Amino acid sequence: MGLSEKWDAKKTLALIKAIRKHQYHFKTSSIQRITVWNEISEELCKKGFHECNRDECRKKWDNLYRTFRKISQRVSEKVTWELYEPVKETVKCLSWENFGSIKRKRRYSSELSAAHKILKLNEEFHESITQKHISFFTKVDILEKEKKTILSKIKKLMSNL
Repeated sequence: MGLSEKWDAKKTLALIKAIRKHQYHFKTSSIQRITVWNEISEELCKKGFHECNRDECRKKWDNLYRTFRKISQRVSEKVTWELYEPVKETVKCLSWENFGSIKRKRRYSSELSAAHKILKLNEEFHESITQKHISFFTKVDILEKEKKTILSKIKKLMSNL
């Protein structure tokens, strides 16, 4: 069974979307490429495309990229390949020029996440302080009432003497 028999348009588009989803991993050395292709393969399997391992995914992407490059070099011709735009967008996402913006988005995202955590902790702390404040003043009120009660009892005792 050849690649063209296994890879229909739906499966190919799913592969392209998965690659785009994992674009950051292709640009960093923290994750090995084999691991990324394994994740992509697993993702496709979960979507119901069972006959594709990491090597087949990588080979299919290599073929798509090769076709894209050939078509891109022929500037004057009208593009009729239906996968040209999705592959072009994915190649653009994978390019190093966009790496900085991805890293910035990721950094801002993590900074926002940290800010949300700090706000939540601040709210929890404020609520805790408020509860303690209320508790403190409730205890003060109770003590004041007890004080009045004791003083009134002392007055009664003193008046009986």
